[in-house]
Order: sequence, then structure tokens, then C-alpha cells
Amino acid sequence: MIIIKKKMIGVLIGMLLTLPLLSVSAYQQEATTMMILRSPLIQNITIKDFQFIPDNVTVPIGTKVIWTNNGPSEHTVTSDTNIFNSGTIGVGHQWNFTFTSAGSYPYHCAIHPIMVGIVIVTGGNNLPPNKPTLDGTGSGTIGVTYDYIATTTDPEGDMIQYFFDWGDGTNTGWLPSVPSGTASHQNHSWSTKGTFIVSAKARDTSLAESPTATLSVKIPTEISFSFYSGHMISLWIFAKLLHIFPLFREIIHV
Repeated sequence: MIIIKKKMIGVLIGMLLTLPLLSVSAYQQEATTMMILRSPLIQNITIKDFQFIPDNVTVPIGTKVIWTNNGPSEHTVTSDTNIFNSGTIGVGHQWNFTFTSAGSYPYHCAIHPIMVGIVIVTGGNNLPPNKPTLDGTGSGTIGVTYDYIATTTDPEGDMIQYFFDWGDGTNTGWLPSVPSGTASHQNHSWSTKGTFIVSAKARDTSLAESPTATLSVKIPTEISFSFYSGHMISLWIFAKLLHIFPLFREIIHV
């Protein structure tokens, strides 16, 4: 009995001695895991030659996007929807923004509005639909209905919804879901003249939105006929009459 008790005591002492080592090992593993989880995902975008390079990126939630100005001029990174604004980024300087919500974030340079880009943020591993193709007439007449077609696919094959904006203050809203790769045909007419920017985008079942496709439409199509051009045509006809009909010259005493 004494021998057995001594063995039990030895086992207990050994277990007590290994507990600190186990605790340290568990702590180290937890600390390593937390460091990995806390390490920010980073996406770099270069500003150069009056472009954002790349101008279309897809990143997961929690990504820090860093814009670096390597061009010869000052620029800004300004959200189209007032979510972020870098202010002026000097040559050789950087600015960053961490995206914490899924969605599409179009932006531009406030100093050079022709510079545009978009950051698409996805939840988890989901990817948004690809940028649609948008087809239809680029010119037309007031009151005439025209057909516009948007087509895209989703990388995971999810069902998709389309959204058309007609550039005149009206839109379709999010249309019913259709299978990936299905084209959406939508009709529209304009009641006033002008140049309208028609746009189309898509989203999947996780509400991740695609980049927006655009098409410029001029309403109405018309031939310019100024007083000056009409006057010149009249003079040309008059000269031809004088040349062809000598009697006509005598009548008008030319």
C-alpha cells in the first residue's frame, strides 16, 4: 500500500509540474491565432498617369485598401456616396481606408473627375457578379420606346438580380432574381431631350453588387439646319438657275 501511494504521489507531482508548460503552450497558440486574425488584409492601389491602378478590386470585409500617389500631381480618393474622402494626397504620399461592410464602393478623384475606380467588398468568400454588358441604342427620339439588354454571370453561379437606371430620375428597382448568365431585357422611353447615362448593375443572393455598366443615350436625334446653311443652299440653287436658263437671267436683269 505504501508503494502504491508513493506512485500516485509521484504521478500527481508530475502532472502539477507539466501544468505550467501546458498553460504556456496554450497561451502561445491562442496569441498566435489572435495575431493572425488581427493581421489586416491589405490591397494596394497605385495612383499614376491619372489612373487608379487597378481601378476595380474585389476584397473581403476587413481589408485595408492603401492608395499610393506615384504620379506627378496631387489627387484625392473621394467616395461617390460620401462614405470616405482622403482629402488631397500629395505626390509620394499614401492614404488608406478599412472596409468593414460588404457592398460596392465607387469613388473618383475630386481634382480630376475623369479618374474613377471601385472597391467591391464581399462577406466571407462570396464574390459579386461580374460587370454586366449593356447593349442598346445610343440615340433616339422623344416618346419612342427602346430596348436595353444587360447580361452577366456570377462566379459561384448564384441567382442574380438586375437594376437599370435610366438617367432621367427613374429606374427599375431591383428586378426579380434570374439564373446566372440570363439576359435582362428592359424597355424605356424619354419625354425630354438631352443626353442620358443609362446604367445597369447586378447583385447575387448575398447582396454583393457588381460594378456598374453605363451607356450614353442622346435624345432626340436631329439634323442641325441653321439659317446660315439654308441661306447658302438657296444661293447655290439660284446660281445654278442663272447658269442653266439664260432667259431667267434676262427676266431678272442680271
